[in-house]
Amino acid sequence: MAAHPQDINTLQWLIFPGIVAVVAAFMSFLGSFVISYRNSSSEKKSKRTNILDNLSADFSSLSQLVDKLKVDGEEKTYFALKNVIAGQTVLTHLRKLIEDIVVFSDTSLRREIIEVVEDSSALFTDLSGLETYVLQRGNENKLAEKEYKKELRSLRTKFMRLNIIVEANLIVTSPLLATMTNQNNKNLLLKKIDEAVITINELVNEKSIENNQYNEFLKGNDKKRMLFNIRLLDVETKIRELSQKLTTGRNKILNQ
Repeated sequence: MAAHPQDINTLQWLIFPGIVAVVAAFMSFLGSFVISYRNSSSEKKSKRTNILDNLSADFSSLSQLVDKLKVDGEEKTYFALKNVIAGQTVLTHLRKLIEDIVVFSDTSLRREIIEVVEDSSALFTDLSGLETYVLQRGNENKLAEKEYKKELRSLRTKFMRLNIIVEANLIVTSPLLATMTNQNNKNLLLKKIDEAVITINELVNEKSIENNQYNEFLKGNDKKRMLFNIRLLDVETKIRELSQKLTTGRNKILNQ
């Protein structure tokens, strides 16, 4: 039996609105999906460029500190600890940034960033160890010098009570020798002067040995600093090359 035209019209009015609603819902979903995808892509791009900007800023600061340390090595007899400590502070921040570089698709760049940070950290740690120990030895040497002078003053006072004088050039004598007529008393005084000479010489020789050891220590550090100058140059080169790659990587992300 053929369908009545009125029934067909009724069916069309029931179906078509439903189809339109489905299509509209699908288009709305598709539009929302596209917007969400674009926003997500934009957020990822922004995050990656921000990380690269922060890395570039830190490596720029680190490069400036390496330059200062190179000047220290060329013009001074030490690497300034304030520059070393500042570099370690920058490297601490860089190590925190490394945790976020997993967002990079460029594994080669990621490895290079980690390598440069590790090499720089090792260099600054060694520099800190060197200059901290040099400072410690320097303070110990100053303290030893004070103790030496204190002991020398004490001996001068002690011998003065025996009419024995220790002169500025450490010559030991007595004003009584020229006026003594009793040979036994003179011999006794001469014996005391000899004992004083031995005591003074022992003190001077001990201090001389300490000074020689300290001077040898300083000479050894001068050689170490020459090697550090080479390491500073190597790290500086790596930072410069990496900074160029970071800039290239940032431009590449922006152009995607």
